[in-house]
Amino acid sequence: MIRNEPTIAGTWRLTGARVEDASGRALEPPYGPSPTGLLHFDDLGRMVCAIADGRTGEFADRAYLSYAGEYSFDGETISTRVDCCSDPAWLGSVQRRHATLDGNRLTLSHTPEVDRSSGAIRIFAWERLVRS
Repeated sequence: MIRNEPTIAGTWRLTGARVEDASGRALEPPYGPSPTGLLHFDDLGRMVCAIADGRTGEFADRAYLSYAGEYSFDGETISTRVDCCSDPAWLGSVQRRHATLDGNRLTLSHTPEVDRSSGAIRIFAWERLVRS
């Protein structure tokens, strides 16, 4: 993997998650109405991400995803070679996300090959955590 850009290094809090179909129409949110998540990129090229349905109480279908691995960032795409994951199908894969960085805001969306069957695109909004 190529050396990571330090501009994304740090810890990020999930501020929103949505899904759109190929025409841009909103679909059911992937992690419920109030998702929660943390994303961390270090200066050594490692990352870890955890996203969950933020509702409290008992939910039979409560969604959860976590993964970690070595990452690179070329200014437009974050590529992660997954070596630890809640979904065994991702182990050894390279997960790619389109990235838009605007100061302390980061928007990530799946690249088109992620869900070829439906054409749906998942979009995640993150805010960098900073000390106050």
